[in-house]
Amino acid sequence: MNSPFFREAQKSRLEAARNPTWERMEKVFEGLIAKHEQRLPDLLGLRMKIYSQPGMGKTMENIFNGLESSWSDGYITDDEARSVKCPYLIYAAVDHKDIFLECSYEYAKLIPKNRLVELKGASHWPQWEAHQEFNRINLEFLRG
Repeated sequence: MNSPFFREAQKSRLEAARNPTWERMEKVFEGLIAKHEQRLPDLLGLRMKIYSQPGMGKTMENIFNGLESSWSDGYITDDEARSVKCPYLIYAAVDHKDIFLECSYEYAKLIPKNRLVELKGASHWPQWEAHQEFNRINLEFLRG
């Protein structure tokens, strides 16, 4: 995967898993949660505890190797996306320009019965950063 976002995420997570420090946890969360004040110490501490487990460096390598092959091999083809029959909810975190935002728009072009939600003020974790709007939209979608 040649995406700069993917490479940076891989680098920061592998470093954090191999040598978990508070600074490295903050680096990991920069890409997940846009607003610094929402990166709560308890949340970072929990992630640091997880990353401190024996073998986590190898585990993180395996995760990224799997992601890389899935993304580069075309995890879902355009034809498969076009064949989705059920309603589909897609979030686009418009303030965070990355591969996930690009993919949101690409899937919105392909999946027939989609609802694209352009969410502001969030990054990769809208369920955390914009939880009230996220929950409202999800419930509305599921009830619809």
